[in-house]
Amino acid sequence: MNINLQNKLIKLEKVFFELNKMEKYFNESGINYRKNFMIPFIDQLFELEIKRKSIFIKKIKNNLDIYFTLTSRITKDFLISNEKIPDHINEPQTTELINRISKKNNKKNIIFGGAFIGDMAIPISKNYVNSFKSKRIHCFEVDNEPLKLLKMNINKNKINNIKIKKLALHNMDNVFLDFEIKSDSLTKLKRNNKNKSKNKIKTIKLDTYCHKNKINDISVIHIDIEGGELNALKGSSNILSKNKNDAPDIVFEYCTYYVAKKYIHPKKSSICSFLEKHGYKIYAIRDFSSNIGKKLKNLEVIKIDDMHIKNVPHCFNIYATKNESNIKKYNLKLRKNVHPKLLWHESKKYFWPK
Repeated sequence: MNINLQNKLIKLEKVFFELNKMEKYFNESGINYRKNFMIPFIDQLFELEIKRKSIFIKKIKNNLDIYFTLTSRITKDFLISNEKIPDHINEPQTTELINRISKKNNKKNIIFGGAFIGDMAIPISKNYVNSFKSKRIHCFEVDNEPLKLLKMNINKNKINNIKIKKLALHNMDNVFLDFEIKSDSLTKLKRNNKNKSKNKIKTIKLDTYCHKNKINDISVIHIDIEGGELNALKGSSNILSKNKNDAPDIVFEYCTYYVAKKYIHPKKSSICSFLEKHGYKIYAIRDFSSNIGKKLKNLEVIKIDDMHIKNVPHCFNIYATKNESNIKKYNLKLRKNVHPKLLWHESKKYFWPK
């Protein structure tokens, strides 16, 4: 990060502080202050840096430096965190869930499908032996821009336990799919069409990847690939068919933007039905889709049948496990009749943590 940009950020520290302080005045207002005011303000303040894809550096817990550009909503949110040194980059509760799983299973492998800049992989890397010989963290990313930053974050922090693959997790091997880049944090795979696309990526089944690399023990598979989650899981059928003590937990993004019927209950969705047929129990993770500085003490989940649903487009993360004793093992708090999306500007009854 150049000196001019560093000086600019120092001068803006008080501005960021005041911006964050204002958010509480919009509680339960129905107005998304962060989306409608804070992020557009950042877009104006850093218009030139966004255009140039200038690299910013921000420290997080465990003395990790995160390198990023302001070309996604996630990184803009991260920049204006209300903590000088936050303990996460995005989605604090989901990050903490994966952190808890990895701490108790640090001799097992972990898979990140759609690794982005390492927003989850980098923080949890501290739970594993930092060795070239024992790369337990496997990151799949298809977009070149976040891929460059992922490599930079790994190299600059001297992390040796992460393996990167520029491949798309899918239900077929060696197929070339088009992909559409909407932002650096949003890359959607598309079926091949007659038009020639500049963006193509080779696919691999996770079953194939694990067989080739002799990976037999996986603690958790995290998938966030903008509607491609079901195909990625279909390519993992052998792994998912293991017994409850050996089968990995699954964390994935469920988004109504990518289902045929926008307001179908998640339980009736194809992806949840697929996992239930493999013996998985489904829970929604209560989380913010942003950086809130410090994670919440309580990590709340909702049985999929007990969710409060609001008929508006939404995305949230789902936790699937074959072993229901993991709820206690990872100290998860069960809730009922609340929404998985944590939103300060919505009703406290449904959208706030306990």
